[in-house]
Amino acid sequence: MIGLKGAVCLFVILLLTVVLFVNVFSFGVLCEAELGVHNLDTGLSYASIQEAIRANETLDNHTILVDAGFYRENVVVDKNVSLVAEEGFGVVVDGGGNGTIFSVVADNVNITGFVIQNSGMESDFFGIFLNRSSGCVIGNNIVMNSYYGVRLYYAQDNILLNNTFSNCSYGVWLAYSERNALLDSRAFDNEHVGFHLYPSSHNVLSGNEAWNNEHGIYVYFSENNTLLENRAFNSTFGIWFSGSVNNVVCRNEVYNNTYGVRLAASSTNLITGNFFEENDFALSLRDDSNDNFVFHNNFLNNTKLAQSVKSANFFDNGIEGNYWIDYDGLDNNTDGIGDTPYVIDENNTDLYPLMGRFAGFSAVLEEEEHSVNVVSNCSVSGFEFFGEVQTLKFRVSGLNGTVWFCRVMFPRLMLAGPYMVVVDGVEVDAALLPVSNISHVFLYFVFDVSSHEVVVGSRPFITLLEKYNTLVSTHEDLIANYSRLLDDYRFLSDLYNDTKSSLDSLQVMFDTLNSTYNGLVVDYEAVKGELGDVRLLMYGFLAATVVGVAVSVASFGFGFKYYRRFREQRRIIEAYGLSPLDVARALFELDVRKRGEKIERFEEKYGVKIRPRASLEDIIESLKSRKKRGNRG
Repeated sequence: MIGLKGAVCLFVILLLTVVLFVNVFSFGVLCEAELGVHNLDTGLSYASIQEAIRANETLDNHTILVDAGFYRENVVVDKNVSLVAEEGFGVVVDGGGNGTIFSVVADNVNITGFVIQNSGMESDFFGIFLNRSSGCVIGNNIVMNSYYGVRLYYAQDNILLNNTFSNCSYGVWLAYSERNALLDSRAFDNEHVGFHLYPSSHNVLSGNEAWNNEHGIYVYFSENNTLLENRAFNSTFGIWFSGSVNNVVCRNEVYNNTYGVRLAASSTNLITGNFFEENDFALSLRDDSNDNFVFHNNFLNNTKLAQSVKSANFFDNGIEGNYWIDYDGLDNNTDGIGDTPYVIDENNTDLYPLMGRFAGFSAVLEEEEHSVNVVSNCSVSGFEFFGEVQTLKFRVSGLNGTVWFCRVMFPRLMLAGPYMVVVDGVEVDAALLPVSNISHVFLYFVFDVSSHEVVVGSRPFITLLEKYNTLVSTHEDLIANYSRLLDDYRFLSDLYNDTKSSLDSLQVMFDTLNSTYNGLVVDYEAVKGELGDVRLLMYGFLAATVVGVAVSVASFGFGFKYYRRFREQRRIIEAYGLSPLDVARALFELDVRKRGEKIERFEEKYGVKIRPRASLEDIIESLKSRKKRGNRG
């Protein structure tokens, strides 16, 4: 037998074995669960992003998928792989304040869908660093709490798309980088700059938003860059150029900044089609910022519309200038251009100030893009171009009770003359302005209703278009009539089918009722025969009943008669104290006397002789004699 100590030792050994097994099993499951990084091309999984990249099995052009989770890493990407986070911004890569989070030193790298944070605030710490890389796509990421959100250094032909940069010193910094595209991204709450070019060239910034930064967009000693359709607001400097030349600033919205657009020592830049509103200084040119072209801009409710310090620039293109909300000149020749210049200072004058806001649109004809410009004192929207019928269309809207105008410019190759303008289906007079030339057409027309659809086009095409529209309208009416007739036909067809179905049901009911009727007729004839027999029986029964009743009545009468006679005779007998024999004798004699006359008539009629007993005693004797003869026999 095992003693107490042996049992205790055995129990302890078993317990340790179970604990060891559980720990080993749990460790295996934990290790398996922590493998959240997957190479989709090899099917292998890893515990970290860096491990997945460094694996010998991971080759160029492989895709690495990262599961949702928290990854504290500083990753070097030295293979042209695609790093893709699980959807939903659930993949957080945290640098722990220890340095650059994604350092890209290879070409054609994609980084998509990550939350990238906490590289640290040292000047050489980056959320993403593209170091001499090209062909990379950085898209749909959120980068925050880093000194640089993204920095490109000697990087070319990369795309940054739909990213968000916040709480950094610099959201995006391009240094010595060319032909990159920064598209549809957001930079806000950054200490210094949202989007920074220093120095870089031939880059495109389009569709971005920058707010609550010291500088929204800062272009420093850079050239030939394009800033298109961005929004810069709620910053000290919306857009700032310093020492930069030959850049294009087009169709941007710049508002609620201390300086909307500021140029310092920057020349030969093009600033056109922009909206300036609610800035302290809408446009500031200083420190020998010369020979910049500024036209087709809308300067609305700003504290100061334009400021120039030691600079001389062009505020028109020789035909059209800008819209200045405080311009008080007249347009006596009705061409949409003010008759007197708008003067900023002696070196900066808009010779052709616009009498209404400028709206620029793009139209594509035979795969080539063309510009269409509209100057109007009402709002313009909904531009469309129909090359196949040589017409362009847009909507205008404003207040009632005001005379509105439009000045429209378009390339001649878009529309063939003569020209025609139709407002809400009615032709209006349109003047061909003298500034029209061999390449471009300028039309001017007025109207006086609050909201319109404007069609501008070639008269032959519009005439044909009107006929076409009439035919289309007639066709649509015919289609509508056909549809109504088709609906009526379907209704009648349904009604016919319902009626036919009801008729079929009624026919079935009729056949059933007819069959039932025929059966009832047969039953009636049978019952009728039986009823005849019953009637005969009933008649016999009635006859028998009548006879029986008659007999009963007669019997009752005779019985009642004899009963009365009997009772009378009984009363007489009881009165004279006669014995029953005496009574019988007397009754017999009375009956002989009554029948005597009948017997005589019978004897005379038939010639026979009847000898009735003379007395009751004779009958008694005769009966006794018969009885004796019967006993002897």
